[in-house]
Amino acid sequence: MRSQLTRGRPRFKALERALVLPQGADLLPYHIIDISDGGLSFRYIGKKIKKKQITPVSLYHGEELIVGDLPAKVVSDLKLRDNFVSVRRGSLCFGSLSIEQRDKLSIFIEQFTEH
Repeated sequence: MRSQLTRGRPRFKALERALVLPQGADLLPYHIIDISDGGLSFRYIGKKIKKKQITPVSLYHGEELIVGDLPAKVVSDLKLRDNFVSVRRGSLCFGSLSIEQRDKLSIFIEQFTEH
């Protein structure tokens, strides 16, 4: 497993209530574990997410939308625990972002992560 130092981009631990929601998901948003300007990892309950092409995601803090429609691609999905319901960890990388999306993502990282 790679450490934060070998990733190329430092990841920051997300605060509670930092959430990611894939577009068109009829499920609850996923809890963000850590995030960088290149992608994020999240924790969720349920079945494995199918890897698809680029899927827009939105970042929230609680119920407040901070930045929407970030192009993203799932790069990994691992089972953490398998009790009555599976707890999983997924990771995604962001696609090409507009200047406005980069600015909002920077604000999200600054306000809703530990430094």
